[in-house]
Amino acid sequence: MAVQAVTILNIGDERLMSVQEAAEHLKCGRHLIYQLMDIGILKYLKIGRERRPKYSSLCKMLHDYENQDIMEVLNLSSSPMTASAATD
Repeated sequence: MAVQAVTILNIGDERLMSVQEAAEHLKCGRHLIYQLMDIGILKYLKIGRERRPKYSSLCKMLHDYENQDIMEVLNLSSSPMTASAATD
């Protein structure tokens, strides 16, 4: 299996990746990267219209969610609590 190089943009001390590069690094689709950014699991910096995931945040996410199904984490984070669940 070939290892792909990751192009990282350095802004000060922060290393930034493109959404595509983050997806390739995780071997997933770009849509998942956008979902992770939308719910706050993956931190990013917005440059113009582009969102650039932070490499440090990607590494932290991999550490924090090790041995967990990220799809379950997404479902738990994005599903609103129903009124009946809140009162039970």
